[in-house]
Amino acid sequence: MPAPQASLLTRVRAYWDQHIHDLEISKHPPGSPGFFSDLDEYHFEKLHHLPRLVDFDGWRGRRVLDVGCGTGQVAALVAAAFPAARVTGVDVVAEAIERVEELLATASSRVIFLERDFCSTLASLYARQERFDEARECLQRARASAQEMGSQVDIASLAAFHAASVERMAGNLAGAEAELRAGYEILDRLGESGLRSTVAANLADVLLARGRLEEAQAFLLISDTTAASDDLASLVPLRLIRARMQAQLGQWEKAETLVLQALELLEGTDDVEARADALISLTRALSGAGKTGEAVAAAEEAVRLCDQKGNIVMRRDASRLLDELAG
Repeated sequence: MPAPQASLLTRVRAYWDQHIHDLEISKHPPGSPGFFSDLDEYHFEKLHHLPRLVDFDGWRGRRVLDVGCGTGQVAALVAAAFPAARVTGVDVVAEAIERVEELLATASSRVIFLERDFCSTLASLYARQERFDEARECLQRARASAQEMGSQVDIASLAAFHAASVERMAGNLAGAEAELRAGYEILDRLGESGLRSTVAANLADVLLARGRLEEAQAFLLISDTTAASDDLASLVPLRLIRARMQAQLGQWEKAETLVLQALELLEGTDDVEARADALISLTRALSGAGKTGEAVAAAEEAVRLCDQKGNIVMRRDASRLLDELAG
C-alpha cells in the first residue's frame, strides 16, 4: 500500500476511534434492538441528502464496501442511487439477519429502500447460516423486484454475485456455474468490464473446482486482462485461484507464495471473510509442504475469523482442515 494512502487510513481510523457518533445517538446498549431503532430514525432523517452530496457519477464502475453496515440503510441507498456500482455491506451475520428481516417486513413504506436490496442481503446472510432454502426464496423475491424495476446490471449482479454465492456455499457447483455464466453473459453483452472481471475470476474458481482446468484458465485470463490495478475483488481471487492450480500440481511453495500475496493485498481492509478464505488456502499449501505447525496456526485463525462473522459454511471447511491436521 502506498505510504500516502496508508497514512490516510491511519488518520481516518484514529478519527473514528475518537468520534463514535452512533453511541451518542442512542441511550440503548450497542447492538440491541432499541439501539438500531434509534439509529434508523436518525439516519432516515439524514439519508435523503446523500445523493446531493456524493458525486456518484464520479464513482461509476467502482465497488463500494460498507463495513459494519448494520441494517444496510446507507448501502441500500447508494445501490438505489447508483445502480452501476457493486455495493457490499458487511456485519456480524446472526445479529444482522434479525434486523434485516424486520426492515424487509416494513420496506414498502420506506421508499428509499428497494426490496431486492434487502432480499439479496438476507439471502447471503441465510446462506452463511446454512439456511439455503430460505436464501433461495429471498433471491426469488429479489429477482422479481429486479425484473420489474431493475436494470440488466442489477439482474446480472443478482445472478453472478448473490445467487452464485448461495449455490457455492450450498455445495451446488453446477448451480453456481450456471448463475455465474448467466451474469457474465449479460455483462459481456453490455460491454461492462468492471464487474465482469470479478465474475470471470469467480467462474474460473468454480470451473477449477469442477475439474475443468482449461476453461478455468480461459476465464482467469479474461479476469486478469480486464481487472483494474486497484480492483481487489478481482486481484485477490486471481491469486487464490492460481494458488489452487499450483496446489493441484503439487507446487506447494508456489501456492504458498500466491496466497501470501493475496493476504498482503487484504492488509488494511476489513474483509474478514476474504481473509478467512485465503487462510484456508494457505492451510492447504502449508500442509502439502509439510509445514504442519504453520498450517494449524493458519487454520485456527481462519476458524476465529469465521466465528467473528458467524459464517458457519466457511467455518466448517476450516474446522475440517484442522481435524485432518490433527489426525
